[in-house]
Amino acid sequence: MRYKKLLLPGALLSAATILGFNVSATRSPSSSSGVMTSTAAELAVRPTRAESQAAPDEYLRRGRLGPRLRPALEVMGDRLEKPGKERLVMTGMLTRAADSSPTGFTLVREFPDRLRLETQDGGQRHVSIYHGRAAGQGSRSSREADDIETLFFDTAERLFTAHAGGAAMRHLGDNFRLDGDASALDTSYSLYEITEDVNTGGAHPRQRTKIYALNSVTLLLERVRYETARDGETVRVEVRLGNWERRQGQMLPLRVERRENDAVIFSLDITSATVGPGLEDGTFTATTSRN
Repeated sequence: MRYKKLLLPGALLSAATILGFNVSATRSPSSSSGVMTSTAAELAVRPTRAESQAAPDEYLRRGRLGPRLRPALEVMGDRLEKPGKERLVMTGMLTRAADSSPTGFTLVREFPDRLRLETQDGGQRHVSIYHGRAAGQGSRSSREADDIETLFFDTAERLFTAHAGGAAMRHLGDNFRLDGDASALDTSYSLYEITEDVNTGGAHPRQRTKIYALNSVTLLLERVRYETARDGETVRVEVRLGNWERRQGQMLPLRVERRENDAVIFSLDITSATVGPGLEDGTFTATTSRN
């Protein structure tokens, strides 16, 4: 991996390049001059971690976001801001590199911190449950933990809620292009670096520093990059979100793909998605069925 250093006025983007973003700026002088001032202002209004944990069920308030992220939240719809749209149910096909054929899945996400992934493999059913406030209970296989991290933490929703909740964030800049990626040669990105504790289960959360890349034109999240350790080796992770469509007034990605060291590990192709109110119906009750 190359550790290319790109200097901007008052900023060193080494973190972005270490995580695989070999970027070249297409920034105009007027836009680059205000980068550090805006970033400092955004960080100055972040609440403390204790404050963010005081009310976990609070709906997202736009005023808790930095001014650069507010337009991106508006594009997404109002599902995170208004009651009655907490639950998102998606179905489709899941393809894993380690499996011989795709399998059907049902993914249920409920704001602020619940997730259920159910897959069918032949006659066998696999269920993964995530509940943020009880994430430290039980243990998970590495595959299940990766599924939850990808589908809960590596999302636009998490970008907004983590930032509003006090996670350390830096705006690295706007209008960057990714070098050496043929699928993104004509796309420019706004880059955000967030560091937070990721707890997908088990007793010990993992601290992650991730780069979230929003399309500079659509303001939609398209890539998340970070590194993880596995069996003593460093693994480069990239999550791609694509095929964004508006459903029931909300923008949703209909394809989610996880790559490790440039190889596709799994992908979700979503064929249906519905939005509705949160329910206490046992959907997120702990289960003994594991991947």
